[in-house]
Amino acid sequence: MAIKESKAKVITLSVVLPAFATTLCLLRLRARSSRKHPLKEDDYFILLSLILAWAEGITLILGACVGNYGQHTAVGPGGKIPDNFVTFEDRHTEYAIQVIETLTFGAIKLSVLFFYRRLFVGRPFNFLSWGLIATVLSWSIGFFFATVFECHPISAAWGTREQLYTECVKTHVKLDAFVISDPALDAIILALPMPFVWQLRLPMRRKLALTGVFLLGALSIGAGVTRCVFLFAATTKAHTDPDVAYLILPTLYWSIIEASLNIVAACLPTLGPLVADFSVQSAVRSVRSAISLHSIRSRGSSISKHSNGSGTAKPRHTQLEADSISSATAMHPAFGLDTYPPNAVETQAFAETEFQERNDATHFPKNRIMLENAVEGHCGYV
Repeated sequence: MAIKESKAKVITLSVVLPAFATTLCLLRLRARSSRKHPLKEDDYFILLSLILAWAEGITLILGACVGNYGQHTAVGPGGKIPDNFVTFEDRHTEYAIQVIETLTFGAIKLSVLFFYRRLFVGRPFNFLSWGLIATVLSWSIGFFFATVFECHPISAAWGTREQLYTECVKTHVKLDAFVISDPALDAIILALPMPFVWQLRLPMRRKLALTGVFLLGALSIGAGVTRCVFLFAATTKAHTDPDVAYLILPTLYWSIIEASLNIVAACLPTLGPLVADFSVQSAVRSVRSAISLHSIRSRGSSISKHSNGSGTAKPRHTQLEADSISSATAMHPAFGLDTYPPNAVETQAFAETEFQERNDATHFPKNRIMLENAVEGHCGYV
């Protein structure tokens, strides 16, 4: 069944999808800030891919406004479309998007791989992850230069049909290889963490939840496969239908769809801290912590007054100590939601121990228990 295209559809997809991806990236940064996790390679690569996705969207919008994308090519003399007629603007748009997307998809894949490296350690994982990082870099850079220099001179890429045949390599072969290898690489990257997730000593519910979050990347694989279908259909019809710009359009906006879904899927596993922060249970704990902290401060105040009256001064709690006490009140498994800590000294000691353990687990996971804490610290208690 033929899909009806329009300029409004092209512009809407080119704006709404990158905007949605931008929202997820901002939430990702907020989650990093809420846990005081530093920005690392995975965050920088996802921000780079977001900029490139917007570049793709703006390029396609210009192609729709200035060229023929989103409408059928105007007929020429005699009521027929000139054979394989594509305007100068259409060629520019197609060439620009094909160049940009090689970097966009490469940046997203690198972001996901470096995010995995925040969570998992060990010689097997290091070997596999660095191997995939090298593969993705080679894949992205290789296709970038192959696309930029597919014609000699480069201007032949947006020239006449005769120039495409005589001064360019077989561009459709290169494009076919790119759109096939793209979802294939995504599938390999998606499968990488699964064995390590299932080795964690977590409840089955959390293992399934973590697996589900990581498998959201399958949406982008579906978009990549859909793009392959549209590309092969356009290539087949181009032999008999001269309306090339109309035929090739779905492969261009599906590139934006795939890039946006990839960014969304890469950001979702990082949003666990935000979900945990806004849960009902955390709200109840915050109230309990405030009540408990007030009780501790009152007790400390009365002790201080008593000590001052007897001539002995007691040091006051600093704000950092108070925050640690409040945090421990909420987190100590023995306290629960309906009990209070036995004394401030024990609570403060637990807070310091808990902070040190969680800090070590987040940044230097040296054993399985710390590794599990690191996964939950970055992905949330799903």
